[in-house]
Amino acid sequence: AQALSTPEAVFNNRFVRVLRAVGTSQPAGAPPTAADSTAAAVPAAAAAPMWRPKSAAIKKAELIEKYVEQQKDLMKKLTSTPDMPAPTRKIIMDSIKQIQQKIDESRQPKAAAPPATAASTSVASAAADSTSTEPEAAASDNAAQLDAVASEKAALQSKLKTLQEQAARLGMNERGMRGRGRGRGGAPAWAGRGAMSLDKRPRSLVFRNVSQEAAEQLPSEMSQFGEIEHIDKLDDQNNAPFTYTVKFKARWEAEKALKAVEALDLFTNVQVDWEATS
Repeated sequence: AQALSTPEAVFNNRFVRVLRAVGTSQPAGAPPTAADSTAAAVPAAAAAPMWRPKSAAIKKAELIEKYVEQQKDLMKKLTSTPDMPAPTRKIIMDSIKQIQQKIDESRQPKAAAPPATAASTSVASAAADSTSTEPEAAASDNAAQLDAVASEKAALQSKLKTLQEQAARLGMNERGMRGRGRGRGGAPAWAGRGAMSLDKRPRSLVFRNVSQEAAEQLPSEMSQFGEIEHIDKLDDQNNAPFTYTVKFKARWEAEKALKAVEALDLFTNVQVDWEATS
């Protein structure tokens, strides 16, 4: 007991420590030693609570709640943006379905989750039901709109093809039909050479070998190609066939009539050419 309680260093070395032997007890009345204090402190430290890792069930419940929160955020984006583009809406729908699949996979392996998980499951089911109705309805509406646009486009293309065929029969080429962007009607074929230049080329056509019936229809037939300034007939002709001179207001109108006259039934045998002087 004296060796345990003495303040002097053992072997003149203060780092040497003396402890009580195992199985021995301290005599009555002896003062407590440092060894006794250390031994008493060990049970107290052992009694302190120790950190333990979370169980698999708790981790699963927290993971499912995280997925549910993600689904809520995505559903909020869908409902708060009614005019969302179709590609963006589809991406959000796919993300919601993937999250729901992860939730289902998390439930399968083990037993039921804690009560908090049941509440999360109900929220996830409600979110899944809403995603399977509203986004799918919006997708079907978008598909119907695309079908209507495609049908309208096909009808316009068919109408354009018909008009092009009619223009080809009348001798109207693309040069004569361009220029709708800045004004009304088609621009003349010579407009591209300079807006301020004058076209001094002949504007009169000479029709030879015109029958009586063709002569009667000549003004109405030629007026469909442009504005006519005047129609003249040779003075010394009293009987068919006749020779007429038709002068148009614009050169491009005369060119159009020259190309299309061969397609007219009454003018099959008529010879048409430019007038020498105009």
